[in-house]
Amino acid sequence: MPEEVKQSIREHISRAIKRALEGYSSAVEDEDAITGHLCSKLQVGMRRVMVSEAQISGEWQWSINYYKFRGRGAGAPEKYLGADGIFELKLASGTRIDSKALLFQAKMEREGGARLLKQCIKLSTWREASFVANYAEGGFQAIPLDVVIGHRGRAVSFTNARPLEEYLGREFLDCLVGDDELRYDSQLRRLIWRAMNGEIVATRFKLKHRVRIRIQAPRTGDTIPGVDQEISPEQIHDYNYRMAATAEEILGLASGGEVSALKEAQRRLAASYHPDRFTNLDELFQKIMTRRMQEVNDAIHQLMSGRKPA
Repeated sequence: MPEEVKQSIREHISRAIKRALEGYSSAVEDEDAITGHLCSKLQVGMRRVMVSEAQISGEWQWSINYYKFRGRGAGAPEKYLGADGIFELKLASGTRIDSKALLFQAKMEREGGARLLKQCIKLSTWREASFVANYAEGGFQAIPLDVVIGHRGRAVSFTNARPLEEYLGREFLDCLVGDDELRYDSQLRRLIWRAMNGEIVATRFKLKHRVRIRIQAPRTGDTIPGVDQEISPEQIHDYNYRMAATAEEILGLASGGEVSALKEAQRRLAASYHPDRFTNLDELFQKIMTRRMQEVNDAIHQLMSGRKPA
């Protein structure tokens, strides 16, 4: 994405979050009200940016929106996903639409505990593209899943938060978090992602509100990838349907790294995900944590092969 487009989006995000903070006290009693209040400020119609020095020059268009998942009632998406909603960054070029998405769970300042822990464990199926949004009067914050799970959902984890403006405006736009094959199909109401088995899978949910970041680039001519398999919400956390991630992404490393760096990543992630820490939880959550730890060990084994000690 051209820097001119990024800067235009960042400026809007900064202004929107500032306006949302100014009205924080009017919605502070309700988490959903705060989410709606913030997202109403972030939502904006189509904006145009002329790009002259980029691989694809010309007029780029972007708009901001989001999708809010239903949290109550039978079959509510949040029950299966652990997410309150999804932020999306979409780039359209002719018939091709490239997207990048980020799932989120929203909490009020100092909230936490067993319920948040379970929501984050479910979200770990999309671990590299998920975070907790913390709403506080002093500023809206983003907290990585690893931190929240490592603290077993306790509010102390909020001390490790990052400004939401920085998280969305920098890390998300600069592709440090999020996934480019995770997206929401608004026409068919499906959440779509590439699974570890290589398939593009989808599951259907109804969504209550929408918000996404949409960017339209000058036209070229590729098509949108299809879906290989549609799965039920109950299948989401099966081993095969974990969102695809490289060994480096699983370990949080920019590259393969030295042996010492790999071992440190293994120790750090074991402190959050080792299944022995979750024996008091239901079978589903124990199975998910066992899978997360196995993924870490498999990633270590893959990257350690042929390496020499540092």
